Amino acid sequence: MGADRATAAAAVAALGPAIELVDLHRPPEEPEAILSENIYHRHVVLGARDTGRAGARLDGLRGRVSRNGGEMESVMDLEANTGEVLAIVAHVASMLAAFGEGLRADDVIICGSVVPPIAIEPQDRAIGFGFGTTSDVTVCVVP
Repeated sequence: MGADRATAAAAVAALGPAIELVDLHRPPEEPEAILSENIYHRHVVLGARDTGRAGARLDGLRGRVSRNGGEMESVMDLEANTGEVLAIVAHVASMLAAFGEGLRADDVIICGSVVPPIAIEPQDRAIGFGFGTTSDVTVCVVP
């Protein structure tokens, strides 16, 4: 009972950057414990929603990761590391439907990281992500 591309695209009202904060306090060799603790997830910080990107339009977008105000990494293919956004939305919709639920207006789906995890270093004060627009999101690091 999967959603098709058109249905998945219609479900995406906007795109925006996000940063997921994780805590790697347990060795990755303990899968049961990791899963029971929500796979290291601690928090997510959302940037501004761009409704001009409804339907998961990624054309012309470039991901920028910054560290302490300077560009750390640039990503041209935003789906290379995560998979296709519309496939992720369709999968989430299908999983919800299997349990008698569905996507609702204003639901947020975090589609995964476009870069490998970034370890915070002692000298770090800010980590940011965005699309090179004013919708960038930054997490300030307090020593």
